[in-house]
Amino acid sequence: MKREDVHRLWAPDDATFGPWVKPVLFAHLDEDRTPEALPSPPPWIEERIVAPLHARAEAAPGGEHPYRSAPRWQDTALILDLPGAAGVRVGAALARHGFRPIPLYNAIPAPEGVIAYAEVMGALVDAASSLAKLAKDAPPAFLLDQRRMGKGVPLEPGKYDNRSIVFANDFPSVKTLARAGIRRAALVQREADRPADDLAPILFSWQEQGIEILHVRTDVPDPAEVLRVARPGLFESVGHWFDRMGLRRQRDGTFGGVIPSPSGG
Repeated sequence: MKREDVHRLWAPDDATFGPWVKPVLFAHLDEDRTPEALPSPPPWIEERIVAPLHARAEAAPGGEHPYRSAPRWQDTALILDLPGAAGVRVGAALARHGFRPIPLYNAIPAPEGVIAYAEVMGALVDAASSLAKLAKDAPPAFLLDQRRMGKGVPLEPGKYDNRSIVFANDFPSVKTLARAGIRRAALVQREADRPADDLAPILFSWQEQGIEILHVRTDVPDPAEVLRVARPGLFESVGHWFDRMGLRRQRDGTFGGVIPSPSGG
């Protein structure tokens, strides 16, 4: 499969949320690559995401949203904050239920990077064909790498620091989401009971503007439940975390740069 074809399947020109697909990993794919079969989706996708959203929609008052003809349970944006290729694979599985996965990976996948992206890139190729028949107005499932902030990874001189964070403008505005019929957002995480530090201020803003936030844990047998995102403290803004972590951001917005030696050489 050609690199351009992979990107086109993930970000078709006429898809409502296609413009938010980050191109960096696609740009670093091999020119031509043979896809492999995706693994079978885990059963918790149906049990903890799809079925609870169906039930919540059926219990909600009111008729269909005027901006879409899809069922009300699809008036939900998903944020899959999962480690590595898991986000891509879960996103592809949710595409079978009508969600369009939107990769927000914005780190340069250097071979010597402190965070490896080869498996993520392979999954993007493997999943591309499964997206071909998605509706252009399919609700989004935003894909993030739970490893992106590099918690616990060694930062050695000479290594490529491709840690990253997500910003509010990496997502559509609440106004844009509302125009597309999105009323709630479900955050899907593994081994985490609160949003990541960079994501929390964004979800708090969404919450304040009327979007209900749900939370799903992939590692516990509980369905989606309402999450009240706490107001971020003075030192919990995305900008604060950016400065504190010393991230290396390029002019085009991507993240990556060689870690200098203590002498600056």
